[in-house]
Amino acid sequence: MAWYAEIGSEIVGPIEEDKLAKMIRSGCIEPTTLVRRYDGTWRPASKVMGRLATSTLQEVMCLYCHSSIPALAVRCRHCGEWVAGECKSPALAAALSAFWIGAGVIYAGGTFWGLMQTFVFGPVLAFFWIAGVATLATENLLGILALLIGIWGWMLGIISAYDVAEATNRSVARKRLVEAACADSVSESEPRQA
Repeated sequence: MAWYAEIGSEIVGPIEEDKLAKMIRSGCIEPTTLVRRYDGTWRPASKVMGRLATSTLQEVMCLYCHSSIPALAVRCRHCGEWVAGECKSPALAAALSAFWIGAGVIYAGGTFWGLMQTFVFGPVLAFFWIAGVATLATENLLGILALLIGIWGWMLGIISAYDVAEATNRSVARKRLVEAACADSVSESEPRQA
């Protein structure tokens, strides 16, 4: 029976039931990923596959919480940390952007947008910060407004770095899922030797 999986905003399928079970066991499809039959309703993979969703093929230890996770997992199901080598830490991206606007976005893979934040938005925000701080002594309403705009822009830089890292990690998970599905279909289409 054919199944479909919703990974991010993309629908992947059709996937045979045994392949779906294999992808869940290997960690390519997380238990929270939504799946459905051709004409069914969307449900978490763990509800559909029951014990198959929680069983494992090969286990490794999570570097963050030291729990046992599938070897092909992208994200630890216990602590939620991204464990694949290509994944970027959203917390580190946000922290980098807190100290240097655009650095977190560059770290997460958004080089162009990070450079735009650094060299275009950074000076504009610096102007608002300086104008706001310089006029605080006079209790000027425009100075307070300028300072608030500077703080708002700084927070947006931190949030955008976090979002870019999350998007990078979701694309890594999608790529692993597609590679696993393609590898299974290629290996099954090859002629078997006796």
